[in-house]
Amino acid sequence: MIKITPSKLWPHLWEVKIPFALKDEAKAVGCSWDPDSRSWMVGKAYLDDVLKWAEEVDTVSFEEGGKVVGFPGEDSFPKTLFSYQVEVLRKVANSCSNLLALPMGTGKTVIGTSAAMAIDGSGVVVCPASTRLNWARHFKEWWPDSPPVYAVSPGHKLKKFHEIDIGEPHVTIISYKMLQYVAGRDYYDWIIFDEIHNLGNRASKQTKLAHQLSINNPQARKIGLTGTAIPNVPLQLWGQLQALEPFGWGHYWNFTAKYFSVTEEIHRNRVVPKPGDPHPDGLSRLRKDLEHILLQVPKSVTDAVLPPLTVETLPIERPTGIGTGRLDLDKFCGESVKPKLGVLVDELKAALPEVRHACVLVYHHKAVRQCSKVFDGAGLEYGVITGETPDSQREGIATQVVEGGGILLCTIAAVAEGVNFLKDFEHVWAVQLYWKIGMLKQVLGRFSRAQSSPAHVKLLTLEGSVDEVIADRLSTRSKTISSILGSDTPGRALEGALDLNMTQEQFLADWDRLGLESDEEE
Repeated sequence: MIKITPSKLWPHLWEVKIPFALKDEAKAVGCSWDPDSRSWMVGKAYLDDVLKWAEEVDTVSFEEGGKVVGFPGEDSFPKTLFSYQVEVLRKVANSCSNLLALPMGTGKTVIGTSAAMAIDGSGVVVCPASTRLNWARHFKEWWPDSPPVYAVSPGHKLKKFHEIDIGEPHVTIISYKMLQYVAGRDYYDWIIFDEIHNLGNRASKQTKLAHQLSINNPQARKIGLTGTAIPNVPLQLWGQLQALEPFGWGHYWNFTAKYFSVTEEIHRNRVVPKPGDPHPDGLSRLRKDLEHILLQVPKSVTDAVLPPLTVETLPIERPTGIGTGRLDLDKFCGESVKPKLGVLVDELKAALPEVRHACVLVYHHKAVRQCSKVFDGAGLEYGVITGETPDSQREGIATQVVEGGGILLCTIAAVAEGVNFLKDFEHVWAVQLYWKIGMLKQVLGRFSRAQSSPAHVKLLTLEGSVDEVIADRLSTRSKTISSILGSDTPGRALEGALDLNMTQEQFLADWDRLGLESDEEE
């Protein structure tokens, strides 16, 4: 007999007792081995598959799991929350794990802080380094009588963190890069992963440490916050889901086989599996299996809360010799900017007297130097934010541009996370497209936030170049992501602007002509 009973240790799992001879079959249908309890476990996403398999091979004894009921302090929600934020919190209260895929600008940090306050006790916020101080400010504002809050950073504050009395409730705010300092602790009542899409790479050190943190705190409420749950490809969900529901989503290759097509390729003289796009019924199955953990705000609410965001492409004729032949991508990115700069300067000179300040986005560091040189020659005032700009200085640079007028020149990666100052810019020019649709949507979402003005974005594209290949890839991926998670404001705007209606033959021909390498990620 196969017995399936609720786990006493894990609120979101069932323990599966099977004969040893069936262990390979159990693993194939989604069971995971928990070495601590020395038991096979299955989560809600795979429970139906396991039950169906178990009934085929043996008699089954199944017991329903218990439900998580409410927050201990649900009545303490702040009175100033929007109604949709309260509704999200009520749904979070009835689950031990949640992935909150909420549009940027809808108050994810406020929701996370309010949830922590309602749960109470000790907890940890894992976030990008640039957002640590923002989280600390939110705890001070929204939970003034919270336990001591430690925003951990290298140096003196890290030393103070090691001196914490773990017997007393406290709140730890720590970056993904410093996860090793909390991954072994086992006393947290709640864990919040902010910008949880940072766990998209299953093989990265921070993803493995996040999984270890979750495993060491089985009873902790776990909340993932993100505006872009799928940064680039749907497979990046697995690392996030495992952090929220350890052992609940099977092995990586079980997850892959269930929802995606898998092919084989030769790698280092051996045949290895290669994940592909979702297979025909994979998208619908993934949507269904995510229902118990995924929380979103209805489109009608976001349309009412967020200002309009419009995106249009500004095609530029490609000069002879640019973007032809088999080029190194970095080399092409440098060459492709030159023909756009004249058009960009003309656009900025025409707009600035009226709009006073504007934002220019690039993704390559070489483009920053190219734009700076042209802006200097044209006598344009500008400020620069790149990945090398200290976090503490970025908002000041943006504020100076807004108050004094001019241009804010940014790399896309530098303003994708942890910034709120882009909402002051209503006019944006993107000189280069970015390969990863999630990060591009993140950046555009920074311009369209609650209580900000409508934003208009122009994407400068070089006709007949790799820009069109990137645009088509971005549009295709955005539609795939929308079919799983639903559409959002930046996604809808980008899909409309980037849909070049390229046929697969045109796409592959351009891809081959330009000598590009596949950028697919696990």
